Amino acid sequence: MLTHLTIQGLAIIESLAIDFTTGFNVITGETGAGKSILIKALSLLLGGKASPDAVRRGADQATVSGRFLIRAEHQALKLLSSWGVTPEEDGDQFAVIIRRSVSSKGRSAAWVNELPVTTGALKELASSLIDVFGQHDSHRLLDSHHHTACLDQFVEPRTLVRSFHDAFELAAGTMHELRRFVEEASGKGRDVDYLVFRLSELQEFNPDGADYAAVKALTERARLSAGITAALRKAQELMEDDSGDSVARRLREMSRALGLAKSSELDELANTASRLAGDVDDLSFALGRAVGKLEMSDDDIDKAESRIAGYQSLFRKHSAVTVEELTESWKRLQDQVTALENASSHVSLLLGRLTTEVRSLMAVSSILAEARRKAAGLVTTRVEKELTDLAMPSAKFTVEFFQVARSVPALELSPFGGEVVSTWSDVLDDWTSVGDVGSEKAEFYLAANKGEASLPLAKVASGGEVSRIMLALKKALVVGAETCVLVFDEIDTGISGRVADIVGQKISELSGYCQIICISHLPQVAAYADRHYIVKKIEGKDRTESTIQPLSTTDRLEEIARLLSGDKVTKASLDHAKSLVSEAAIRAGARRKKTSSEAGK
Repeated sequence: MLTHLTIQGLAIIESLAIDFTTGFNVITGETGAGKSILIKALSLLLGGKASPDAVRRGADQATVSGRFLIRAEHQALKLLSSWGVTPEEDGDQFAVIIRRSVSSKGRSAAWVNELPVTTGALKELASSLIDVFGQHDSHRLLDSHHHTACLDQFVEPRTLVRSFHDAFELAAGTMHELRRFVEEASGKGRDVDYLVFRLSELQEFNPDGADYAAVKALTERARLSAGITAALRKAQELMEDDSGDSVARRLREMSRALGLAKSSELDELANTASRLAGDVDDLSFALGRAVGKLEMSDDDIDKAESRIAGYQSLFRKHSAVTVEELTESWKRLQDQVTALENASSHVSLLLGRLTTEVRSLMAVSSILAEARRKAAGLVTTRVEKELTDLAMPSAKFTVEFFQVARSVPALELSPFGGEVVSTWSDVLDDWTSVGDVGSEKAEFYLAANKGEASLPLAKVASGGEVSRIMLALKKALVVGAETCVLVFDEIDTGISGRVADIVGQKISELSGYCQIICISHLPQVAAYADRHYIVKKIEGKDRTESTIQPLSTTDRLEEIARLLSGDKVTKASLDHAKSLVSEAAIRAGARRKKTSSEAGK
């Protein structure tokens, strides 16, 4: 059961905390008060789409948190255990806390018992905990495309449908691979000659990471050293003029001239000139050595630059950024060319694999078809029983099956040999007779009244009848199911009077199997609730806010009276409300006594 729900910053809800009880929880309130926001909050817990538009204006994010209690044998515990999560024990049950947030920028995050999980993982867990039925589901029930999936909820073993879908996806993947390969090999995709050309181009160039790094370093070194070499050469030129007269020679001549003067006053200057001449010689040698180190062969530089240009051209052709990506493209081309050069054998290989997978698919499909027919008998019996209770005693509900027949685009396989064509023909016979739902699709038929012909549901069912059929299906499904919480969002639309009271009874019966949270506008339904909540919209000075609160016995009677008579509660409507609640309590008590008696047998 869902014991606690917390909502913060969602739509017109700033902060809200609700404690739910076991059994039947009903929520009422005026149109626009915010009842739909509760469904949105539960949808987020189920892994539904998280839109930034749902975040309350001015808030950074919206957060929804739900605390569930589940039995020790519930399948959700196995899933949590595989994630490494051990829920906290609460008596003989275990607490599972789901938290979901969506930021005003659209980023979504989810946690289960504080463990971060993906949306897919959240959907997998939440689907076994809570089932939300909204008003739009009535329209889905009128669409026959959803009938097979609805019937599959009754199929045993429950893993059978998943097994079929896995087998179908496997075969469909091989079919796609075969079709793509044949198109490539036939020239409808990449041309074989072009692939060979691209491969030979790579083989001739022989790209390599170490080679690329070396030539890139060489070209960068050449680019950087050009300016330095020019400066060094200029410095060398300044050390010696065009006639070969160097600075060092002049300094030595200066030293000799000063020394010939035989003057002690000039000896120091002569020594200085001699020392400077030696320093200039050292500088000249250093400049020459530096130039020698920086000088590179023009031929080597040209080769390196040509090599880099070759790499850049291949990068563009293969949409690569690094040499590693280029070598990966090279390997893929090698694999493609090898496969294309041996196209016939590869087509035969793929077709052989597809044949095995389709045969396996047909075997699973046959088992599933049989299981669906058994499930159809169970559904028919249970739904008709429930419809009798829901004031449709003469209704005949049936499940009809129609063979799947699909058209498949042609695939030209004659270039690969007659045996391949023959095998493809055999595979195609089976493949066109099975779809993603199986070899048959189900459709619900109804004869609402005695003597009428059974026709597709969409052609004969009124809005109220569809709601009752959906309720009957939910009642049939919930027996023995592991779903902890069943949520109804105004399922009673199009229903009134005596039928409304029967719907209330049925929902009350359902609450004996799982927790019910029901948004309703009918007093007859609200009268059966174990706890009654009201949603109100409060308009403040600057903002509007939605709140929800449980009602006391007195307030509950007044709310049911309001549902009966409108905004003005009269003594007559209050007396009527008391009568409804009293009669509902008697019927609910009899139901609980019967359920308890059946459980004891």
